[in-house]
Amino acid sequence: MRNSNQRTLILEYLHRVKTHPTAADVYEEVQQLLPDISFGTVYRNLNRLNDEGLIQAFKVGRAKHFDGNADNHYHFLCRQCGKVEDIEMALVEDIIARAEDATDHEIDGYELFFTGVCQDCSQTDKGEEDGNK
Repeated sequence: MRNSNQRTLILEYLHRVKTHPTAADVYEEVQQLLPDISFGTVYRNLNRLNDEGLIQAFKVGRAKHFDGNADNHYHFLCRQCGKVEDIEMALVEDIIARAEDATDHEIDGYELFFTGVCQDCSQTDKGEEDGNK
């Protein structure tokens, strides 16, 4: 695939943000710079960038999210607001070997999400509790 201006803008946007946007989010941002771009073009480029290993794509519920960081890393998913954040910590380097030892399968990758309640939602819940006293 040729390195088009559209593709470059999509990739630059994903490298700049840490919000793990959906295709619709990426489309809204890129359309501000390229008003004639279609949602289909954005979606095709996102999938190609993922196929080429330049970004990551993953599903949270029904929504597909995109991450400009293509390196192996972990994520946190807030079960209340749905926010996805990177977790900056050392990788468990032997996680694939451990999984292969536990099964008869050949494993070539993994996705790991930690789930819980983010600080913003936790503080909102705490504020509501304090207000009800």
